Amino acid sequence: MKQVDLIVAALGVASVVVVLLGDLGFELAGTAPLALHRYYVVAAAAGWLFGNLYVARRRSGTRPRSVLLMVYGLAPIPPLFLLRAMARREALDAAPLVPLFACGVYLALFVVPVSMAAPGRQQVRLQGRGRTGGTAADRSSAQTAAGASTSPHRDAAEHSSKGSVDESTRRACERDEDG
Repeated sequence: MKQVDLIVAALGVASVVVVLLGDLGFELAGTAPLALHRYYVVAAAAGWLFGNLYVARRRSGTRPRSVLLMVYGLAPIPPLFLLRAMARREALDAAPLVPLFACGVYLALFVVPVSMAAPGRQQVRLQGRGRTGGTAADRSSAQTAAGASTSPHRDAAEHSSKGSVDESTRRACERDEDG
């Protein structure tokens, strides 16, 4: 395991141990009062960070995906529960479902970079740039940048001079261009 994987896994295990100690009687409430909006910001930032780390480590191909998913997808969740357990007692009693919602925020923002870097995404060659990347939407923008038309009226007008478009289509294109 790389050092980052080990650190993330150890953080998750340590957080589970501390939360269990809190359940057994060790007082955690009030040790780290964190407002709700900052708590959700931490959850969102952690989801985005660990999602990008997962994508970077998956590209290296040194570990199986299931191990990486457990380390980067699941290990950062216990620290979120630990942070919430360290809030003030009044805040804990007022909103008991907050850790579950924060877990949803984390997972939603974890999935974003993972889904954007899915291995099945089609790669296209961007014309004039000399690099690959992107999707079908990038292909149309690359065609537009290379001078190709994306307008059906413009295409019809170009073909009408060659005689390949019927007269009614040519007239409709002219009317649209005039006003």
